[in-house]
Amino acid sequence: MNIYIETYGCTKNKADSEIMTNILLKEHKITSFESAELVILNSCAVKLTTENKILYRITKIIETNKKLIVAGCMANTEKDKILRIDKNISLISPQAIHRIAELVAIVKKGERAEFLEDTKEDKLKYHKSRKQLIEIIPIAEGCLNACSFCLTKLARKDLFSYPKEEILKIIKKAVSIGVKEFWLCGEDTGCYGFDRGYTLADLLYQISEIDGKFKVRIGMMNPSNALKILDELVDSFESDKIYKFIHIPVQSGSDKVLKDMLRQNTVKDFLTVVHAFRRKYPRISIATDIIAAFPTETQKDFQKTKKLLKKVKPDITNLSRYSPRPNTLAKKLYSEINSKIVKARTRELTKLINTISFKQNKKWIGWTGEVLISERGRKGFLQGRNYAYKPIIVKQAMLGNTVTVKIKAAYRSHLLANM
Repeated sequence: MNIYIETYGCTKNKADSEIMTNILLKEHKITSFESAELVILNSCAVKLTTENKILYRITKIIETNKKLIVAGCMANTEKDKILRIDKNISLISPQAIHRIAELVAIVKKGERAEFLEDTKEDKLKYHKSRKQLIEIIPIAEGCLNACSFCLTKLARKDLFSYPKEEILKIIKKAVSIGVKEFWLCGEDTGCYGFDRGYTLADLLYQISEIDGKFKVRIGMMNPSNALKILDELVDSFESDKIYKFIHIPVQSGSDKVLKDMLRQNTVKDFLTVVHAFRRKYPRISIATDIIAAFPTETQKDFQKTKKLLKKVKPDITNLSRYSPRPNTLAKKLYSEINSKIVKARTRELTKLINTISFKQNKKWIGWTGEVLISERGRKGFLQGRNYAYKPIIVKQAMLGNTVTVKIKAAYRSHLLANM
């Protein structure tokens, strides 16, 4: 059967799509949308805007008369909305994707089914390394937090870490066939291994001992869990194989708002983690997340968020407007802020974030060093990353090569270099 997999959302969703691809390739062909008889839409439920985009896309797919399976978080959290579009759509939860071949066989016969069970399954058993430059490796499913705004927790459930030995085995094999960069991902990498008696730091130490020249990017970690293992975590980044990059979401600069969000960290906790990494790695890239206009955010709280951003100067800030998500505590407890205020705060934060990112990037002008060329950029250029995971555009290079460059210009989102 010809199958097309369409993926929305986070790196973890991309990893799930890779796993479904590996399973299905044994009996089916993964093709373009135009050639497909069946579409698997791997959905994301984090934001209302994304949800609406996906629901519209489902409508358009149904109009083509192609068979459709909806996977991902919306299969768990927005079942009713999906089936209102077409009651014949089949559903599969993130925890059940190891059964995707079974579901495809049912759909192929013209029948419908739902695999929405909440199982603790080691998905890495279905992972398969390919000869590619970048490989995504999920290291865990779920998290230990229960933020009042978060729908992902309801879809992905509690923490289930994948065995450390299996992750190491996959990386060793992938390096041997030419993979140059690994993205370790999870809903919260900071709590990896807490359910197995070891930590993310333990994993990174052992990854660093693997022979070969490669780089590792660590996915998002919540401040509360990073803080529990802070000293060893900071030290575990020392290897040249680990990008000096952390994604540590703070969400707000107000402790009152963080409490209403049911975040397990304070602003001070966030600052402690950032300062610890910057003391040891002064040029480390810091990424964070901010939610604008959470329902209980006052103007004073908003100013605290701006003050925190000016103090920390993150290289990257992912800004989201608050979206009320179904069945979350925040939606049940709070009314939304006036839309004009939401738009004004979003505009103000966007301007500040862009200014900070540009200033942080300008500091790299004149830097000379090695860059791993790993992606194709726009207009035929190539993009690489330096040790701090800074995106660097070069005009002439070969994918997979490590080249020495000099930064000649800076922009908000990237750097430009000469070889």
